[in-house]
Amino acid sequence: MAGLDSAIIFDCEYLVVPDAPRRFWCGPYDPDPVVAQIGAVRLALEGDFELEETFTSYINPVDRTGTAYRIDPFFTDLTGITQATIDQQGVPLSDALAAFDAFSRGARFWSWGKDELNLLAISTYVASVPPSIPPTRFGNACSLFARC
Repeated sequence: MAGLDSAIIFDCEYLVVPDAPRRFWCGPYDPDPVVAQIGAVRLALEGDFELEETFTSYINPVDRTGTAYRIDPFFTDLTGITQATIDQQGVPLSDALAAFDAFSRGARFWSWGKDELNLLAISTYVASVPPSIPPTRFGNACSLFARC
């Protein structure tokens, strides 16, 4: 069966401005917490658990009207991702999701927490893009550590 020989460990960076987390992104000028980057590694589940490959995709974040968000300096300070990076390397969310899924080769996705909520629920909703990866493919890596 595809995907049983490796796992995808991923992290997403989503838009934020100062104090937005304290306001739960509900302030009058807070962006929706849409994803601007997906970073991932494929980890072998057999042998020495080797790092097999890496993946990075920058996403052109858009608001609910389809207008491109501008990257806030706070976000850049926090993540190192600049407006220039998004302008030069950003792709539409649907393209990023397709590439991310292809990179996985059917393996399960794991993040520390629930990054898929910002990726699949919020980002796809705001961008009016159908979520192309089912939520059943995602897991919280915290549960793996709890089992250990």
